[in-house]
Amino acid sequence: MNKKTIITILLALVAMAGQAKVSIPEYIADTYWRNETTGDWEIGFTESCAIYECQLWKYNDINEKDGKVVLTLNNGKQDARRDHWETKRRQMQDDHWQAEKTDI
Repeated sequence: MNKKTIITILLALVAMAGQAKVSIPEYIADTYWRNETTGDWEIGFTESCAIYECQLWKYNDINEKDGKVVLTLNNGKQDARRDHWETKRRQMQDDHWQAEKTDI
């Protein structure tokens, strides 16, 4: 296991202990998304926060419309906006990567 994976797993465990202020859709909570091309874990979602770039991100805003969810996240220093949509293969993408849901 590499350092990034260990740090991310530890952050996920810490995140699961917190409480969410913004309600995330149930079908996204406790999901983890892997880049199918590189094998990298791009982002994970718990009920209380997202794990992205080895950091915990709070849910600032969640908008759900027509089967698409737009999340605005904040890590205390910056905002990040992520688009998510449901397909048969459960895919997600932003400007730099595309990922699929992975069960771990």
